[in-house]
Parts: sequence; C-alpha cells; structure tokens
Amino acid sequence: MKYFNAHAHTFNMQDVPDGFLKVKLPDRFANFVHWILSHDVSSKIFFWVANKLIRKGTTAKAIAFLAIGVKKTQDMVFVDLLANYPTGDDVKCIILPLDFTHMGAGPLRVPYAQQLEDLFEVQMKYPNQCFPFVAIDPRSGTSGENRDFVKRYIDRGFSGIKIYPALGYFAFDEAMFDVYKYAQENNIPLMTHCSSGGINYVGDTAPQSFVKPKPFPPLNPDDYYFPQKEGQKMSDYCDQFNDPTHFREVLQTFPQLKMCFAHMGLSGRNKIGPKRPEKNQPLFQWYKIIKELMDEYKNVYTDISYSVAYPGFCDWFKKEFDTYSADMQDRVLFGTDFFMTVQEDKGKDKEIFDTVIKELGIPLFRKLSGENVERYLNLEIA
Repeated sequence: MKYFNAHAHTFNMQDVPDGFLKVKLPDRFANFVHWILSHDVSSKIFFWVANKLIRKGTTAKAIAFLAIGVKKTQDMVFVDLLANYPTGDDVKCIILPLDFTHMGAGPLRVPYAQQLEDLFEVQMKYPNQCFPFVAIDPRSGTSGENRDFVKRYIDRGFSGIKIYPALGYFAFDEAMFDVYKYAQENNIPLMTHCSSGGINYVGDTAPQSFVKPKPFPPLNPDDYYFPQKEGQKMSDYCDQFNDPTHFREVLQTFPQLKMCFAHMGLSGRNKIGPKRPEKNQPLFQWYKIIKELMDEYKNVYTDISYSVAYPGFCDWFKKEFDTYSADMQDRVLFGTDFFMTVQEDKGKDKEIFDTVIKELGIPLFRKLSGENVERYLNLEIA
C-alpha cells in the first residue's frame, strides 16, 4: 500500500542546544541528563538502568523519547521511522526540521545549516520516501534574507517550509513577509505547529521582541502585545504564539497561501479522552478557529498528527470528518509527529498506524495519507 506520513521529525540530541531538555525537565537535572546523553558509554548505562527500574509513567515516556533522540544521525532516525510500517509498503514521509538557534537554550552543537545538509543527504539516499521541509525563524535575518534562505533549499529539492512560533515569535512578524510572498507566488506548502505545549522558548524572561513584536500588517497593539505575567511559566506564555488567531492577518495579506495547521489545534491540555481541560480552557477553541480558516481560505489545511495518539481520537474524528464539506475533507492530512508521540501510552508509529487502519478504515486512511497529501505537496494525484 502507498501512503504518506505528512508530519515527522528526524532531528536528534546532537542537533539541539544543551538547554533543550529544559522543555521537559527541571533546569539543573536537564543539564545533567543532556551531558550524560552526549557521551556514548554514559548514555548506554543510563538507558540500561532506566529500562530496568522505570517501566511506566511520565518518566518512562520521557525516556522513550530520549532513546530515539540520541540516535547519531538523521539517517538512523529516518530508518527507525520507516521500520514502524509494514514491510513492502510504499511509505513516504514529510520531514520537518526545527531551527533551535533562538530558543534561549544556548548555542547549537551542530549549526542549523549543517542539520539541513544532513537532511539533504537523507533525501538523496531516499529520494522517493523523504520529502524534507526547511524551517525558518524570522529572527535569523531580514525579510529578504529569510526568503533567500528558504529559496536556496526549495531550489535544491526541499518540498515546503516549516515554522514553529512557540520558539519565540508571532506569525505576522515583519521578517516573514517575503517568505510568505515567495511561498504564495510559487504555491509552496507551509506547515505550522498549532497546539499548546510541545517545544518552546526556554529563556528565563520574555525578550522585548516577544512583548512588542514588529508586525507587517497594521495591528491593534492591545490585541497582540502580551507582557509576561508575574509567575507565569514560560511554556504557558509561549502558547500564545501558537494561537491560530494570529494567522488571520497573515492570510488576509496572503489569501492564497497554502498553510497546514498541525495537530488540529488539540493538545495535552484539551485532548480527546477521559481527561478534561481546566475550566478556563475551552476544549476545542483552536480547532474551531482552524475550521473557520479552512472554510474561508481554500488553501488552508490541517493534519491529525500527535492528536491521533490520544485515546478516543479516531472515534471522535471519524464522526467529525463526516460533517465536513467535500472541499474541506480534501484538506485533512494523516501524520503522526514521529517521534514526539512516544511520550503517549500508545504513541509508537506502529501502534498509531494499526489504530488508524482499524478505527478509521482503509478508504479514509488512503484519502488522508494519499491524495490529500499529494494535493498539499503539489504532486500529481494518482
């Protein structure tokens, strides 16, 4: 069977800054664990001991996540990804890198440009299976410089553009203007993270550029300037950057932009399943906004990545999907968010694949993972 995984990652612990694990762990412990995982012998001892002593719970999930992240090359992580699917299947994957340069966690060990070169080598080795995107952060340069950076990799065969606002910027940042303009003019797909939680800026305080961004559309400062509240966790503060509401201004300026909002706006705080969100967090607030954008802009997509690992998601989604117009049904993609989902109880890609085939059925799976992804990538639909 031929299909796409439209949302996967291959970066590893060599590609992230020393302070990256502050997203998951307390600061001092994060630095200690990162040091252990940076050395072959100590990392092997760590995982051997951890697997003997810790077999369930949040810590076990974090260890499963780290076990994949310490792979030595993106090539090896990509092979791990493919191994989750049945032998003989024609599996193709959109690979989404991240630029961790500006997340406030220290300098990168492997420069971001080198990470893209490593990903390019994976694409050359698996040209019919690896479809890489290029991540761009507006803080990397001027609007024109960021466009030229993206164009350089698109010209080399990369398939799209990845953005991750929670790392510390708004979608409407003025340094993104030429990137969006270039993407719209050339029908290049973009993918943005869209759920609370995940990876975020980890600096101690919010920089002034967070509080008072420089937007390219005319905005009301009272609506979009967010000073950090006293005692507020940085992860909660950074959730504001992911809010799909901020893309309304982007899409008003670039109405033909091909944009995919990942995860359907769902997350650990508002996921389907037995656990309900805090009273002040509407269950489907961001999902509702994404649907509105999909209805208004015919090049707006969403994917079910990560959310598909939540208990009860497939049952809810299948009923919800039946309520969509035919046009909207053409703009929902299958993806898993490999290898982020190993932090969930049944979050291995093999488990997700088996669940989707069983609960959604092969015809719907083929649509989400086949023709819809091909349409998104501007490929000829078989």
